[in-house]
Amino acid sequence: MSTQSSAILESFIHSNYPGLNLPPLWQVIYQEAIRGHHLLFRRGDIERYDAAAKASDVWLDQALTDDLEAIVVAVIGAPDLQEMVRLIDELPDARRQALYLMYLRVLWMWRNYVKEQLN
Repeated sequence: MSTQSSAILESFIHSNYPGLNLPPLWQVIYQEAIRGHHLLFRRGDIERYDAAAKASDVWLDQALTDDLEAIVVAVIGAPDLQEMVRLIDELPDARRQALYLMYLRVLWMWRNYVKEQLN
């Protein structure tokens, strides 16, 4: 696909997700995530991580949260979705799981923020 047609397709996709005050790619990631389609993580990983999260009360300690900040900055700074997924896939499984749990918390917070803005 050419760069020009790719940009046109991307613009069309972004037009379907208006008004979230997020950059266009993150609007798509958010909208798909609240529908249960987590674009940043592999389906098999999601199933395992969800099962582990439901089996126990998992909270991230501050040291782990601080460690994940560098990973989050790298993912946010990635130029496209494929690079974001590649960065996440390169993490050891335990780090990917911790990142997924953090991602779910941020998703929950953003969902509540959007609900408040609609009221």
